[in-house]
Amino acid sequence: MSKSRHQELREILLQHEEGLTASEIAKYANMKSDNVTQSIKTMPDVYIDRWTKPSKGVKYVPVYIAIKIPENCPAPYAKT
Repeated sequence: MSKSRHQELREILLQHEEGLTASEIAKYANMKSDNVTQSIKTMPDVYIDRWTKPSKGVKYVPVYIAIKIPENCPAPYAKT
């Protein structure tokens, strides 16, 4: 099983407050953009901020943002 790179991706996004596409994140992390997209889908603190049209192609791509979760943020709990 490969090591999770969530923390690395999170740090990259937190350094770029304007957001990044998966391709841009992949360049910073030296990863394939498909792998970045798969990882981001499992990260609850990363979301799509907006969509942008790439310089090449016709399909809009998501621009991702990470939020900083407060240290004292309470964990969710199930109602009984």
